[in-house]
Amino acid sequence: MNSSPLISILMPVRNDAAVLGNCLDDIANQSFENYELLVVDDGSSDKTPQLLEKAKRLNARIRIIRTSAKGIVSALNSTYGCRRQNGKNSAGKTIGDDDSKS
Repeated sequence: MNSSPLISILMPVRNDAAVLGNCLDDIANQSFENYELLVVDDGSSDKTPQLLEKAKRLNARIRIIRTSAKGIVSALNSTYGCRRQNGKNSAGKTIGDDDSKS
């Protein structure tokens, strides 16, 4: 992975264990590799946190941000906020979001 990813993908999740694996696989299987994936776990109470930790161990591009359950707008705002903090948590020059998980 390039030390400064070109794209930051923002993905809010909450209790999405049933579909999370497929979504993460689809992103990981893209031919474009110069990205980071910022996943905001918006207060999941299912197996989503464990699945994210496993995925993070397998893919260094994945970063996890945990928040209390405040909704999708707040979750996405937390990732945009990371971007504004001098790229401390989000290094991509372009931001895209994936909230479909389908």
